[in-house]
This record gives sequence, structure tokens and C-alpha cells, in this order.
Amino acid sequence: LPVSLIGNLGADAQVKSKNGSSFLCFNVAHTARVKQSNGEVVDQTQWVSVTMNHYSDNFAKYLVRGTKVYVYGKLFCRIWRDAQNTPNVGLNVLADIVELCGSKSDAATAAATAAPGAKSSATSPAKSNANDLPF
Repeated sequence: LPVSLIGNLGADAQVKSKNGSSFLCFNVAHTARVKQSNGEVVDQTQWVSVTMNHYSDNFAKYLVRGTKVYVYGKLFCRIWRDAQNTPNVGLNVLADIVELCGSKSDAATAAATAAPGAKSSATSPAKSNANDLPF
């Protein structure tokens, strides 16, 4: 089932490997305001686990907690049992496309926070030079 979603990362993305193949895993939260039957408006947050097979290490460093992302991929449900043998169901997406949402400075700030001491190449719009425009 194809799905598109926009949300914020709940934690930094993690590189994992299985059977010699590495992949990227992260959780995306999407919050919506819902009106209950009693008229009260509440926030409901849905969590989706995302797996990305094709990624670059350079891209992965920008996927840090709080980063807003757009994800397009295939939705599926995963059923598992916890330590108390209770069945659980989770929403999962096998991502074909992951894009960062927001400005370059937001992404650079997130990457710098994830890797202290890392140099950012992003410039703020106020500091850009008109001669640097591509047209």
C-alpha cells in the first residue's frame, strides 16, 4: 500500500545491518488535532517506523531527533510479542523517498547538534551574496 507522510523524527536515525546489508531506521511522529465525541479537542500522535535501504552516510547525519521529513514508500503492519508475550502491532514504511522539510539552516543546525564540532556549509539568507545566485 503506497503511503506519503510528513512528521518529525522521534530520535536520531540508526544504521543497522542484517545478512550483510545495511539499512537506516528511524521513527516518524505525526500529530493531528481530533475532536472527541464530548467536544473536547485533543492531540493524537501516530508513530510510524521507517526503514530505508538506499541511503548515503552524508544524508543519514541530517536525520536527527526533531527533524521534519517527508516519507514516501510502502506501508505494512508488523506484529510482534513483547517480553510479557503480549501481541503488539506497529505501522511500518519501507521508504522509497525521504526528503528533509524546512530550511537549509534548520538541517545544518540539526546536523551540527548531532555531530558537535562539525562544520556547517549552510549560509543564512541574510548573509548570502547576490552574485552567488544561480541565474
